[in-house]
Amino acid sequence: MIWMTFEILINFFQAYIVLHYIKNSFIYSRETTLADITLLTSFTLYFSIYLFFPTFPLSQQLVFLLPLLHALLLSSEPKISILFWILVLVLTMNLVSVLTYPIFDLLPIIFDFIFSSFHFERFLCIIVTNLTLFLILELIVRLKKNCTFPKSSSYVVFILTLSIIYIIEESIYDLYLAFSNEAVLSFFTIYVGLLGCITLSVFLFHTVSSDSEKESRYQAEISLLNHSKQHQQELAQMYEELTERQHDYKHHLQVLQELVDGKGHSTAQDYLQCLISENEHEKIIVTGSPSVDALLTAKQKIMMDAGIQFEYTPYPLASLPISTLDFCSIIGNLLDNAIEGIRRISLKGNDMEPPTIHLSFSRSWDMFYIYCENPCDPETVVKHKDLFVSSKSKTEPGLHGLGLHSIDAIASKAQGRTEYSVQNKVFYAKVVLPYLNQGRLYS
Repeated sequence: MIWMTFEILINFFQAYIVLHYIKNSFIYSRETTLADITLLTSFTLYFSIYLFFPTFPLSQQLVFLLPLLHALLLSSEPKISILFWILVLVLTMNLVSVLTYPIFDLLPIIFDFIFSSFHFERFLCIIVTNLTLFLILELIVRLKKNCTFPKSSSYVVFILTLSIIYIIEESIYDLYLAFSNEAVLSFFTIYVGLLGCITLSVFLFHTVSSDSEKESRYQAEISLLNHSKQHQQELAQMYEELTERQHDYKHHLQVLQELVDGKGHSTAQDYLQCLISENEHEKIIVTGSPSVDALLTAKQKIMMDAGIQFEYTPYPLASLPISTLDFCSIIGNLLDNAIEGIRRISLKGNDMEPPTIHLSFSRSWDMFYIYCENPCDPETVVKHKDLFVSSKSKTEPGLHGLGLHSIDAIASKAQGRTEYSVQNKVFYAKVVLPYLNQGRLYS
């Protein structure tokens, strides 16, 4: 009875290890308490069936369908990533569980002693196995947290590799059951080799993942350059429009002068009203920084053409915590991603109110705050770790578009921070920038 209780507790501990592994490896956007309890209970009972029904035909490998289903149904992690890391879990648990048997068979031979009893040897073997298993899976979890999502082709290659290792492991295990007494050292060497292959595969995957992350970072830098070029083009276009408008106003003033001189006051009044009507939809944005004024005016025109309303809370920008170029890059990327987020919303019906983008600045002591919010489709916004991945394909790199990578890079360089969240179908972005050098003012 005591031994049976001990084995049930060990089974529960293994269930906890599995739950800890998937909860810390995969992305869960909501609480799954009931599902977690169900997994713990089901896993424990599944492994404990043989204690009450020793002859019951039961494949221990089928138990791993429980964590697989838990992750597939409740996690927002890409499905191919779930499959890969569950396969790593299965192979690790199988190899570590079996590897300790030849070790404990070799110990009496190497050190020339005999265990006091079979149950004592079995007890030590189970304790060592599960502690080793916990430590190895904890290392894998920490390694997984540093991995991003590489291309699907990389997943396919590594999944096929692990599948082959799994087939070999199962075949070796059948041979071990039949010939373990004759070649304990050989089986020990084989299992160590297989465990090494899994470790090598995981580290190779981590390397590929790191390369993929670097590629995403390079894409973000390229995006930053493209946005800077786009902003320069928009400013150049605005300059041309202002030049043309100045030239047109000269003609308007000449016409008004002729009407006033000819005492055509009523006609002059109508002419002025016409000019006012043509320009009343254009809001003049004045922040104190000519570059920011030009950028916001250009973006406002783009939003107007796209049927998007723009609400800006005025704030004086006589001094900025970073260079004007970097500040304009942050604002431009925030607004571009907000516009892109609105464009991805599937509008149902024609009576829906026009979407609105809100932008505001504020300052508290030596900290400058930028807030931007826009409607979005939550289905296109997926959180990975502390980052937001926003695209039609959830495996595409980027945070709500590549532009936010650039914002993060600029904020990090300025020792600032960024915060992103989605609430009630609204995407909120917050950028905090410190004034590191009050003696240097940017305008």
